[in-house]
This record gives sequence, structure tokens and C-alpha cells, in this order.
Amino acid sequence: IAALHARDVYGLKRVAILDWDVHHGNGTQARFQNEKDIFFASSHQMPCYPGTGSPNETGICGNVVNCALPPGSGSEHFRKAWINTIIPKLVDFKPEFIIVSAGFDAHGDDPLAEIHLTDEDFYFIQHKIVSAVPHVPMMSVLEGGYNIEAIARSAVQCVRAQVDFFSSSSPQSADSLSDDFSKLNMSQTPIFKQEKDQEEVVDQTINDDSNNTKSLLDEILVGYEKCLSQDIIRSDPALMSTRVLDGDLSLF
Repeated sequence: IAALHARDVYGLKRVAILDWDVHHGNGTQARFQNEKDIFFASSHQMPCYPGTGSPNETGICGNVVNCALPPGSGSEHFRKAWINTIIPKLVDFKPEFIIVSAGFDAHGDDPLAEIHLTDEDFYFIQHKIVSAVPHVPMMSVLEGGYNIEAIARSAVQCVRAQVDFFSSSSPQSADSLSDDFSKLNMSQTPIFKQEKDQEEVVDQTINDDSNNTKSLLDEILVGYEKCLSQDIIRSDPALMSTRVLDGDLSLF
């Protein structure tokens, strides 16, 4: 839905979906395999449910890339699949927007499947993706995962990878960022208006000290550790989520 919205509402012509969930994204592939302006790439365990995702499934014009990992695979197989196959094809596709289907059930601590990734693998791959296409807007959507601690640690590593990359890189200029925004055809929707105050927000965002971003990430990590110490994540993750959504940030 997000890919279609980006294309049909904002006028983006090339949208990429990257999926590292342990299961093949069969629904995503089925929806977009015949649409040359959508790129879909998946690394997944095979054989495993749903049984699709063979490397010979390549879409209408090579816009589908499947890297099937045998049970028992670990960091080496996973990283090679992304570095040698998926990321080069992503770069060739020249996306204007990227959506990451961020499932963490390929983690070694996850009880469901038989891929043995680590927290660091998700940092490594997220950093490689951002490094390969640094000026492409990206969003991540949480998918599978059945060990909530592994999910939390892995998600933090993905955020940390992006913070580290952009903290060590030269900030994008205001003119360059404005050019990227213009591609979204924001005038098509009342939600985004190209007004003066928005330009000021963009300028302020660009000029923010990267140390502030790192401080925020540090606060998140401290909050996560407090949740663990109070056994909230293990005993009642729904309660923790509800408190946060209600604005109760006392845990942090």
C-alpha cells in the first residue's frame, strides 16, 4: 500500500521494497512482479513457509530479486546475498524511494526458523544500504519476529546504522534536499504544503547538530534497558506500548 501511495499520489516513478524477513514476501512479489517501476528484493530461508521465492523468480524485467538461504545459514550467507546480489541490483534500479520490510525472525535468538543472524548483521546491512543510496528517502516497517528482545536490539541497530552513517557524512545541502522534495509533487495532497514555514523546518533539520540525534538514540537505549530491568518487555509488552502511546514516558 505504501509503495502504491508513493507512486500514485506523490508521483514517484521508481519505488524499491527490500525484505529481509525470514519468510519470502510472496504477497508483495505477487502484487508487483509485473510492474517494472517497482523493485522487490527478498532474502529468506528456503525451504520454509510459504514455499515461494526461488532465485529464478525474477519478475517482468528483472525487477524481482530472490536470495534463498538454506536452513542453518548465518552471517556470511546473509551478508554475501545482500552485498553481491541485492544491493548492486538496487543501485542499478535507481530508486526514488525505499521501503524496508524489516522482519527480525531471521535472528539467531528467534525460535521460529533456522537462520542465525546477529544484531550486528542488521546494523551491517542497514549501513550498506544507506551507503549505497545515501540520498534516497527510506522508511522501515516492522514485520516478523517472535523474540521481542531480539527485535528490540535489532531495530535499535538499524537506527544506529543510519545515525552513524549520516553523522559521519557531509550534511546534504538545503538546495539538494529541496530538489528531492520537489519530486514528490506535494501539491497533489493537502497534507503537505510547500509553505515558508516548511522550508524553515527543513533548514533547521539540516542544521541540527548530529550529536543531538546520538543523544536521542542514547535515551532510547537507556529506556530499553530500564524496561528490561523492570521485566516489562518480557511480562507485558502490550502494557509498555500502551503507556508509550498514551504519552507516559516515565520509563525513559
